[in-house]
Amino acid sequence: MKYLIFLSVFFCYSSVSAQKFDYYFDKGHTNLDTGNYKLAISYYDSALKKNPKHASSYFNRGLSKISIDDNEGAILDISKYIKLVPNDGDAYSLRGDARKYLKDTVGCLKDYDSSLILKPNNYDTRISRGQILLDQDSMELSQKDMNYAVILDSTKFDGVYYKSFIHYFMNQNDSALKYFTKSITIDSTDDRPWYYRSKLKYYKDDYENALKDINEAIKLNNKDADYYIARAKIYMFNDNEFDDDLGEDDLYKALDMGSEEAKKLLDEYYREEDGS
Repeated sequence: MKYLIFLSVFFCYSSVSAQKFDYYFDKGHTNLDTGNYKLAISYYDSALKKNPKHASSYFNRGLSKISIDDNEGAILDISKYIKLVPNDGDAYSLRGDARKYLKDTVGCLKDYDSSLILKPNNYDTRISRGQILLDQDSMELSQKDMNYAVILDSTKFDGVYYKSFIHYFMNQNDSALKYFTKSITIDSTDDRPWYYRSKLKYYKDDYENALKDINEAIKLNNKDADYYIARAKIYMFNDNEFDDDLGEDDLYKALDMGSEEAKKLLDEYYREEDGS
C-alpha cells in the first residue's frame, strides 16, 4: 500500500514539475519573440533547472544572450545544444556569429563551414562566411559564397551587393557596374552601391552620371568623408572649371571630418594653383 502511495505522490510531483517547466519555457519563448531578452533568459534559466537536458531551452537562451551581446554566454549555451543536437546547421551558424562578434575568426569560420556542410543552401550563412573571407582578402573564396548566395536568391540585397563589391576590387569593372546597378534596383536606400557606381563612372570619364550617383550617396549618408572626396574629384576633373570651387568646398568638408586624404589633396591643389 505504501508503494502505491509513493508512486501516486511521485507521478503527481512529476506532473506538477512538467507543468512548471512548460510554463517557464513558454514564457521564455514569448519574451524572446517580443524582444525582452533578459526576461527570456530568466525564464529559460528556470526551465533548465526543471529539465537540464532540454535542447531548445539552451538554443533559445543562447539566441537571447547573443541579442544582448553576451557572446561568451551564447557560445556556452549553443555548445550545450550542439552536444544534444549535433546535426543542426543553424546552431553552428549561430555559434559562428557569436565567435565573429568576439573576433574569433578561426572558430567562426570553422562553425560556418560545419553549418554549410549540414545546410549548404543557407543564404545568411553563405553571406556571413563570405564577409569573413572578404575581410581576410580571400577574394576568390568569398566570391564563391556570394555567387552561391545570389543563385539561392537573386532578389536579396546582400548577395548582389557583395558580388558587385568583389568584382570592383578584382578590377572587373563592367561586371561590378552591372551588379551595383542591380543592387540599387533591389534597395535604393543603401548609399554604398551609389558611391561605388559613381567611382566606376568617374573612371570611365562619365562625370555627369558619376555626379548624379555621388549626390544620391551623400543624400543618403552625409557623414562619410570619402563621399565628399569622390565628389570633389568629379568637380575638379570635369570640363567645367567653375566647379573647382565646389570641389574645394567638398575637400574642406572631408577635412573637417578628419580625412588625411582630403588634406593631401588640398595641399596638391594649392601647389598647382601657386605654380600656375
